[in-house]
Amino acid sequence: MAQHQYNGDEGRGTRKAQDRQTGEGRRAGEGESWAARTQVLPWVLAVDTLVAKGWERIGARATETMASERNLKVPARHKTAPVQTHRRRLRILVIDDLADEAESLAELVGLWGHKAHIALNGIDGLVAANDFRPEVVLCDLVMPGIIDGCKVAESLRRHAALSGVLLVAVTAHNDNEHRRDAARAGFHAYVVKPVDPEQLQRLLNGY
Repeated sequence: MAQHQYNGDEGRGTRKAQDRQTGEGRRAGEGESWAARTQVLPWVLAVDTLVAKGWERIGARATETMASERNLKVPARHKTAPVQTHRRRLRILVIDDLADEAESLAELVGLWGHKAHIALNGIDGLVAANDFRPEVVLCDLVMPGIIDGCKVAESLRRHAALSGVLLVAVTAHNDNEHRRDAARAGFHAYVVKPVDPEQLQRLLNGY
């Protein structure tokens, strides 16, 4: 399982080398992992639509945020990120199949004092969510394999123990169709890559 942790208290963190698999190898590995993990994660395939208490408050606030930030311009890179300690430390799960982007985002939130955990595909992301119990999930929308970002959000919405998680879609797609798909899946906010550090920090500060 390709996962790593960044600790904000320890500075920028230690990057760990990633073994990059070929597309076919990764898809095959995910298929095998999925078959095994469904035995211990029945909620991943659940079809009930129960929404736990607390979603109404978070969803209403996030809907306003998505509307107000729709027209924000995105800077070139993270290097202009404001270094400001958050009022409280959050557990943040970063899910992205591109290791460099996942590490960059984890390092960014680590600079603000948060504890970040990385997963490099949707299946590992769901397993990590069950173990790490994040308060915020920053998830790419388009990922290879049978579990993309929208399926991750749908599964987390059905997980009673994660009912208070803030779900943020982080994607290179800035079109209305992907925004609608993300909203239907249960994402509370939508951030376009490359990530605007100030926009992301406002989302975290408002949580």
